[in-house]
Amino acid sequence: MNKEDEAKKWTEDWKKETAKDGKEIKDKIGKDSTVSLLDEFDKKLYTYGPNWGRGGEVIYQAFGLKMPAKQEELVKKEGWAEVKQEKIPEYAGDYIVSTRDGKAEPSYTQTNLWKNLPAVKDNHVLKVDAKTYWFNDPYTLDYMRKDLKEKFMK
Repeated sequence: MNKEDEAKKWTEDWKKETAKDGKEIKDKIGKDSTVSLLDEFDKKLYTYGPNWGRGGEVIYQAFGLKMPAKQEELVKKEGWAEVKQEKIPEYAGDYIVSTRDGKAEPSYTQTNLWKNLPAVKDNHVLKVDAKTYWFNDPYTLDYMRKDLKEKFMK
């Protein structure tokens, strides 16, 4: 398609912007804070790693934020994994990115277990629209970069 130069420029700009954003976010939330990515799909709860869409590429790769060790181990093989609701505290980070697919609130957020998580009590839950976070093309990545940065910086 003869757009190699444009692709290189986008990649260079992306790396510069996300490195700057990641530093600003870490300065705001703490460089050692962990971030979990949770998504309800077909009445089941899932978590995702750095390569499976849902914002993982931006959160973990581009911004360089950390996921909780248990979540990292869980998603290591497939890039995603189901999480039993009663196990949420084991995988919940200091911050949680919670995706939802047009629902007012995912069902797991209605439980006492969820309501008692430190991230929930500290108002560290970033709610995002699942449909706009499924993919990882340049347009979507840029949207997620801006949206997540705005939410983390509040």
